[in-house]
This record gives sequence, C-alpha cells and structure tokens, in this order.
Amino acid sequence: MTDVTSSTTFRAPRWLIMLTAFLALMQAGSAIRAVQIPPELAALVSLPIALDFAAGVIWAVLAALVVAMIIQRHSAARLGAAWLWAGYLVYAALRWLLFVRADYDANRLPLLLVIMVLLLFAPLAYILRSSKKHTLLVDESPVRRKL
Repeated sequence: MTDVTSSTTFRAPRWLIMLTAFLALMQAGSAIRAVQIPPELAALVSLPIALDFAAGVIWAVLAALVVAMIIQRHSAARLGAAWLWAGYLVYAALRWLLFVRADYDANRLPLLLVIMVLLLFAPLAYILRSSKKHTLLVDESPVRRKL
C-alpha cells in the first residue's frame, strides 16, 4: 500500500510549490549569510549567529521536504505544507518579538504581528478542516467495535 495518490485525484497548485520552494531557497540563503557575517558585525546583531544558521538550515530542509512531497504527489503533502507555513509564521513572529531592537522595527511590530495573524488563518483553517474531515471519515467507518 502506498501513500501516493493518482494524478487525477491529487493536484497541487503551482503557487504552493513555488512559494514553498522560495521559502527553502531563502532560508538556505539565510543560513549561508549567517556563516559569512564578520565577527565584529556578529557582536552587534541581536540574534545569535549559531541560532540564525541552525534555524535557516532547519527551515530550508523542512521546506525542501515538503516541496518533494508535493512534487511526488504524496497524500499528506498539502497538510504538510499547511503545517510548515503555520510553523514558519509563528517562528517569524516570535523571532521579531524576541530579537527586535531598532526603533523603526519596534514601531512597525504591531502591524507586522497583525499581518502574521491574518496570514496564519489560511494554513490553520486548512489544518482544522482536514482534521475534521479525517475524524468524520473515522467516525463513519462501516466497521465498528462492539463494547
């Protein structure tokens, strides 16, 4: 039994593939940039360089795995993409909250957080909808256990 669905029943939108691949590339670039920061500049940055590198690598790998799942038409690809984007949005919001130091960043932080919350609705709605659909399928199974 395989988790891959037929090409007629599963079709991932191209924008999801492109957006997730873009996230993978941007986070890989972030990890590379973290390694190349000069030591005198690294002392001035509020986010520790090792944490910036590790986060970039982790998010790049996760996004690349989701892109591979989407391209391979894995049945859990869309749900994986929703979890990836929800997690990344929470990570980005926490990163802004914890490491913002400049006045111009602090002044625009409330607006950015409102935008993040609004963007978070789409993946969370998909996750909740798919989990509700899954529980309905499980509850309506023809084989029921007798107590």
